[in-house]
Amino acid sequence: MALNRCPACKASVLDDDATQCPFCGASMSASAGGTTSGKTTAAASKPQRAPASQKKTAKADDPFGSELDPDKAASSAIALAPKPMKGRRHEVVCPMCETVGFAPSKASGSNVKCRNSDCMVPVFKAPRFAIEPEPEPESKSSGSGITFIVGSAVLLLAVLGGAGWFVFGSGSNKTNLGDVPPNVQPVPPLTTDGINKTNGEVSENPETNGTGEPTKTPAQIREEILERTLARIPGIARDTSQNLRKQDRRRDAALAFAAASRADGVMNQIEALRALTPPIPYFEISPLVASAWSNLEAGDRDAALPLFTKAAELSDEIPQRGPNALDAGIDLAALAIALSQDDVARKALESVRDTASGEQARYVADRAEVLFDGRFDKSNRVASVWRMPGPAYGSVAYRLAGHGDTAAAYTWAATITDPDGKIGAMSALAEVTACPSDSANDVDRPQLSDLTTLLADASPGVRAFVLSRAGRVAIATGANSNVAELVAAARTAADDIPDADAPQEPTLRSLTAAAPPNPEVYFLRAAALAELAKAEADAGDSTRAEAALDRLFAQLRGSTPAPTVLADFTDRLESVGTLGMRSQLASELNISSDTEARNAVNDFRRNLRTATEYAKQRSTLAVDFLAEFAEQKNADFAQKYLVEMASSDELGVQEPLSRVEAGWTAASLAETWGMPDIAAATRPNAQKLPRPWELDVSEKSAEAMAEQQWRRAAEVINKSDDAVEDGSRWRLAAATAFEIYEQAGLNAALDFTLTIERAHIREAVLVPLCTHIVKREGPAALESESQTRRVLPTDRIAMCLGIVRGISESNQKDTPENPDAESA
Repeated sequence: MALNRCPACKASVLDDDATQCPFCGASMSASAGGTTSGKTTAAASKPQRAPASQKKTAKADDPFGSELDPDKAASSAIALAPKPMKGRRHEVVCPMCETVGFAPSKASGSNVKCRNSDCMVPVFKAPRFAIEPEPEPESKSSGSGITFIVGSAVLLLAVLGGAGWFVFGSGSNKTNLGDVPPNVQPVPPLTTDGINKTNGEVSENPETNGTGEPTKTPAQIREEILERTLARIPGIARDTSQNLRKQDRRRDAALAFAAASRADGVMNQIEALRALTPPIPYFEISPLVASAWSNLEAGDRDAALPLFTKAAELSDEIPQRGPNALDAGIDLAALAIALSQDDVARKALESVRDTASGEQARYVADRAEVLFDGRFDKSNRVASVWRMPGPAYGSVAYRLAGHGDTAAAYTWAATITDPDGKIGAMSALAEVTACPSDSANDVDRPQLSDLTTLLADASPGVRAFVLSRAGRVAIATGANSNVAELVAAARTAADDIPDADAPQEPTLRSLTAAAPPNPEVYFLRAAALAELAKAEADAGDSTRAEAALDRLFAQLRGSTPAPTVLADFTDRLESVGTLGMRSQLASELNISSDTEARNAVNDFRRNLRTATEYAKQRSTLAVDFLAEFAEQKNADFAQKYLVEMASSDELGVQEPLSRVEAGWTAASLAETWGMPDIAAATRPNAQKLPRPWELDVSEKSAEAMAEQQWRRAAEVINKSDDAVEDGSRWRLAAATAFEIYEQAGLNAALDFTLTIERAHIREAVLVPLCTHIVKREGPAALESESQTRRVLPTDRIAMCLGIVRGISESNQKDTPENPDAESA
């Protein structure tokens, strides 16, 4: 593959679509050997010599050292080692083939040779290393101190979508990447109360910051940093050091300009996105939608409509599956509903999906943005005990509420025909309605009476589920004035849930005749009672919580055939085999025909498999419901249900937990509650049934968090099984990042997040985290971090997008009468 070279400075240009040299700015058109009127012009065939200043820049920035003689370069290049060793500890990635090698300190800024013998451009310049003294031995932290394992200052991580350099650490361990605008000095991180977040010093007079000279207001500081950040973003988006995922950077750049209500900037970035190869047309949807929302919120519907029309035209380009596709579909659907284009919304929601865990994580993230000021960790703590039905519909409702259009969301929710989608939308709207206006981002909420009207035609189980969810979120957000009314309404709805069926004892005849019915309706009723029990416990009423749990387990025990009996049939089938079971069925059912006997055993095997799967789901739900009470105060009553599940002889009560994955959680619960015998009885055989990733990683990351070992917490997530869905990784990583920020501050949270290996998860955490940081402590410290940390361009632009969103949301809270409200 031939590399494009600039005709002026001879630098290698990785971007196939570049029209101008990113190093010297010269036109790339002559590099293709183009002709004019059938003849090659002298200027095209022999480019003019570039100015000395440009040549110097080109030499410094060309990673392949293109102006050197190839043979001389190869002979003088320093060979890279395949793994770190004494004297060769600096990780280097080949910009051509992305092979990792390790170089000595003397190779800093010098030519090195790629380890890949098939690399087409094996000689390139290594980046300049940050040479630092050996780190001090790690010491135990005490009190609120933070222990960081710094090690080498420069740590190379290979990530999805390319390779890049990361500095792990804080303070002075930073390397300027050259994208900081000239003559720009980082603004000291100020807060509204005069506290300097960097050193914790408190100014005697916030207006003068203790210097006696007037300082700029928070609003002025935000505006300056906003302008600087927007000026940096186009350059980061076209950065050729990371040739992959160019489209992601352009989309995020457009989103940043949309967040700042800069329509021209949005369209410029969309035009640049269209010019990239391969094209990803649906990446235009979210920036177009965000820009349309800016117009709608400014009262300019006429300007929003053409943007919506263009976004809707691209809807057929959205893939059917994936996190980016889900985001585009949700964005488009929410705007369509606000503009009374429900058909467009219905099409987007019906045709786009992500993994189950991805949709659940997106719902948690959207709830965090609207109800918890971005705090993913808080939103995750009040996640549904069961899976949230129709999470994409709930996300649409949240986004409408976040834009202050709850009236449209209520109208739309009443028309949803998808059963799960209706529950998801109603649950989101109930949670929004339950919270006071000062607990979220300026959301215009309806009244509780509107919620009652919305739920009027729902089943008792759905009403109890939605109202209990609202009560739990109200408690979590401090909306105590609504808690009693919501929990009482949920209790009334639960009273109308039909009584549980009696436990079922399966037989050879019943399992051969038909498969058991789908227990989903019973699971929903049990989930509603679980949410009610948790709401009652959170509100301090353990008696009513226990009563709800009694009804919950009764619903579960009548939902499927008795699991222990099903397990006995499974063991019998494995013991006697198909022929033996055929003989037993022929005797039990008085079958004389071999054909009938063969059909009977096939029916039995199929129905037994279905019934066993339902029973497995039932056991998992039962354990998951109990796990919600593991750290609940005054919830000792929950322990008796685990004892019954492990040891009861009553039909339908005992669960064969050691045969299902949920047994690991049950064993962990039993250990927490001081019941070693129950733990031993429920713990599965690890060779037959490995410990689930979520449980293992949650415990190990919690241990690392307790010891304030942030990098180790990230490494636990990185080393997880590849079979684990990314939605689960994202959910754990995002919650952990926010918890670290609350415990240890900005640098520790960024250190953790930038150690996450999967690029799309890392960026999905960075944007909301940086947005929240800006809203909490202002943008100055984060601006400095975004300039000096050595990170991939996609990560840098994610940080900048978070800065812009945080500033824009902070500005929206300032009223015209009080533009500097933060400093009051």
